[in-house]
Amino acid sequence: MTCPNCGNSENFLVKTLQMHLLRVTAGQMQPPQEEGRPALFEVLCDECDNTIDLDALDDATRRDLMVSLGVR
Repeated sequence: MTCPNCGNSENFLVKTLQMHLLRVTAGQMQPPQEEGRPALFEVLCDECDNTIDLDALDDATRRDLMVSLGVR
């Protein structure tokens, strides 16, 4: 993965989003039973803050990114 703006290929910021289902039973909050995997929200170059277009990545790189982050 390389930033098309500055050429950085080492450091990237990854923003993920994870939501939890909170159940309230008899007026008491129950902790989430099962936590899902976070969704990938955005990848930014750590050098220039340029957004990395995930659709422009080849399939193998995109798959490696998703697996390494544990995202869906």
